[in-house]
Amino acid sequence: MTTPAAPTMTAVGEAARCATQNDLGRAPTSDLSDVPVVAIFGADRPTAIERNDVIFPGPDAGDADRCRHALPDPDAVSCDQPAPWAGRSWENLVNAAGAERIRRVEARTDEGEPTPGAYSASRSVAYVEVTMVVGDPMNLYSFIQTAFAQCAHGDFQMVEGIPVVVGSTPMAGVGDVPLVAFVTRDRVAWVTLGGRRWSAAERDHALTTIARHLA
Repeated sequence: MTTPAAPTMTAVGEAARCATQNDLGRAPTSDLSDVPVVAIFGADRPTAIERNDVIFPGPDAGDADRCRHALPDPDAVSCDQPAPWAGRSWENLVNAAGAERIRRVEARTDEGEPTPGAYSASRSVAYVEVTMVVGDPMNLYSFIQTAFAQCAHGDFQMVEGIPVVVGSTPMAGVGDVPLVAFVTRDRVAWVTLGGRRWSAAERDHALTTIARHLA
């Protein structure tokens, strides 16, 4: 009589902690002092914060087998994705970009009821700021410039002495809205100015505010 073989057990490795995401609160009074979002709106303090978080490399970020990610070829990105078109989750992007942190804020104002035929009377801002490690080893600077030029159909300009790529992106119910990337020696950032159409003065104020923050 053959004795049945004892069941075997396969050890399951602990999931790699490649990134850490911290929610910083969504109350209108949340501290946004490290980003220029409040100043972007001018006198209209944002009344709703829909995202307010920061992502850091996790304890296992240095594990090349489990956490190493790279940015794609910027000339071959899929523009059907949201900016920055890297094809990575935010948790993977922080390592693929060689970033010290990724800061994200989405906020909007409440400027009353929309006028007839208008989608919104309020303005919204989606702001992302990436702090790079010294030397930009993953070439994020170049990736952002190329991807925004291709997918946001952006033009290269200067704002307050900082290189920017001024483009646009479609937003449901609104149409094309400004999408602008900023690149400096140690940080890159991009902003989407959504909701009701921003006036030229409001847009210029927003871009100048961000550029001065990053300078």
